[in-house]
Amino acid sequence: MYIPSDIRSKVFERAFHLCEYCLLHQSDLYFPLQIEHIISQKHLTSNELSNLASACYLCNRNKGSDLATVLPPNLDVVRLYRPRTDKWVDHFEISNEGGFVPKNKIAEATIKVLKLNNESRVNDRINLIRKELFPHSNVSKYWNFQAQTIQ
Repeated sequence: MYIPSDIRSKVFERAFHLCEYCLLHQSDLYFPLQIEHIISQKHLTSNELSNLASACYLCNRNKGSDLATVLPPNLDVVRLYRPRTDKWVDHFEISNEGGFVPKNKIAEATIKVLKLNNESRVNDRINLIRKELFPHSNVSKYWNFQAQTIQ
């Protein structure tokens, strides 16, 4: 569905031009950031700002319309991370080796579905870490923004 340019701009500015899932900055991506529906329109949601996130191509493609996944060993259904209602730092950590470390089941589910720790994505983060480009300086701005807006 079409999203007006002013709404798109607000989403990207609110996220400080980061993917709200993997924290890559627009300047470190091959494809431009995309608008992602946190809860897909397939599930009868809207284009309201509260349901839109800034996402890189890979995170958006891997998430698709998923809201949750099944985690072993008990096959529990666990919802995915939601950038408008969840604080990134409450769910994830970044290891020195470039991987994302889950702090809870929501993060574990999100890492699984979005393939955040597949080899090529971790290698990309390692290269950015070595160049002191990851996490991008906008990550602290994003975390501060989240702390102020999500209560």
